Amino acid sequence: SGGLSERENRDTRVFRWARNGGNQGTSKSGGGDRNFEESPKVIRIRVIYFPDLGGRGVISSRALGETDFSCYTKSMKQHLKNKTHYQTGGTCDEIIAPNSIQELAQAMRRLHESKTPYFFLGAGSNSLVMDDHWHGVVIMFDCLTELDSKGTLIRAQAGVTNTEVAEHAADRGLSGLEWMYYLPGQIGGTTRMNASCYGGEMSSIVDKVTTVTPDGKIKKYSGRVVFGGYKKSIFAGNGEVIAEVCITTKEGDRGAIREKMVYCRNDREAKQHFLHPSCGCVFKNDHDIGVPSGVLLEESGVHSLS
Repeated sequence: SGGLSERENRDTRVFRWARNGGNQGTSKSGGGDRNFEESPKVIRIRVIYFPDLGGRGVISSRALGETDFSCYTKSMKQHLKNKTHYQTGGTCDEIIAPNSIQELAQAMRRLHESKTPYFFLGAGSNSLVMDDHWHGVVIMFDCLTELDSKGTLIRAQAGVTNTEVAEHAADRGLSGLEWMYYLPGQIGGTTRMNASCYGGEMSSIVDKVTTVTPDGKIKKYSGRVVFGGYKKSIFAGNGEVIAEVCITTKEGDRGAIREKMVYCRNDREAKQHFLHPSCGCVFKNDHDIGVPSGVLLEESGVHSLS
């Protein structure tokens, strides 16, 4: 694939540019055109857009250097607070968002080889990020958004939101994912933490999981072996990152599916999940006690302690 394609992502202009030999690509970044000579190699060109600098474009090259894959990046001028529900987070050396599982694997391998520190940030819906600058790379999944289905099996890459998965199923009359509607987050993180609510749980619907190891190897797991109970999965401790999930569903009544989805959304809105910056309830519940942790904390007056 040659030429230049442009994709907007919030306040960042994203460019994928593949060199196909003999042609020229032109990037318009608000501060004048940039022309790049072609060569037979495919490299990553980072064109970073800063709205606060009057639209001037900046081309940078940092931790990964010249490589054979394309992904969008942002410079340390970008604040992580714009990517988290709590709206906390300082700056970092670099943010990358691979376009495919193979690109994610290549990025992981190169970061591993260069001993560059990194961490993963999904939708930022369950993350409390420090406000100081972090000298490392943040890997996001905004471009891993493939979503399709065959029969009752749905395949979703890590960056697909829970709501998108639920809507995909509902549009096809597939039941079992209604509880995920308006559940903040992306399917990768939701699987990692074995999320559950409204009687649904990831461990009961995941068929297969594709991951990438810290040294860039791609692995596949059966859903039967990755979960260890309430809010537990093997990925919380083995260093691997979830890249794709296959989910099982069953055929259902479209009206009943939509009705339950609306109930879940309305209930979340009634509980003010989206009124203020929030990650919802971040505490585990003790099912033996049978009372939500949030209720226990509220009634014990913990919120008034300093």
